Amino acid sequence: MCGHFPILILTGRPAAGKSEVIDFLKKCDPTIRLEKYHIANFEELDDFVYVWETFELDDLMTRFGKPRVWSDEKYWFKEQYIWDLYIDRLALDYKKKILKDPMYHEKMTALVEFARGGDDAIHHALTLFSDEMLNKASLVYVKVPYKNHCARIADVQNSDRKIPFSIIRCRMKRWSIITRRMIGRSWKPKTRTLSM
Repeated sequence: MCGHFPILILTGRPAAGKSEVIDFLKKCDPTIRLEKYHIANFEELDDFVYVWETFELDDLMTRFGKPRVWSDEKYWFKEQYIWDLYIDRLALDYKKKILKDPMYHEKMTALVEFARGGDDAIHHALTLFSDEMLNKASLVYVKVPYKNHCARIADVQNSDRKIPFSIIRCRMKRWSIITRRMIGRSWKPKTRTLSM
């Protein structure tokens, strides 16, 4: 057994600070990162890349005078299943890495990042990963107070980063209830607070 997490799933609400966690891990000395956080050299699998690409494709369709396929002009997805599609895409990209290199986890941690909103969205997304993948995975949920979440969204909206509001919407105050409900379901996380 390796001394690091084979798969680390990093999730939370949109604009919770997941990118900052990853940035910290990238800047961390690899030896310290492995000893203190049990994260080897890592590759990110982030579904935001797919989300953004979908918006770009729809924008190109519009430019060619064709109807948007996946999202409306305000970048709201036309169908909810598209979010599930991105989880399947993350799993597929991970599977390709393992097929290409069966010894991948001897030296690497796969860092899988995604954000979801809604009462059951994160729990639902986790159920879409295969048992094989989940059995190798550890989960980090980045929890921030609702006020901090809204402030971060305001910062993003006021910056030069043009992220559609449909992605980082700020309309649910019940996140702590949702998190407790989600954790109380089918998986029981072992929690430990790590200082950075």
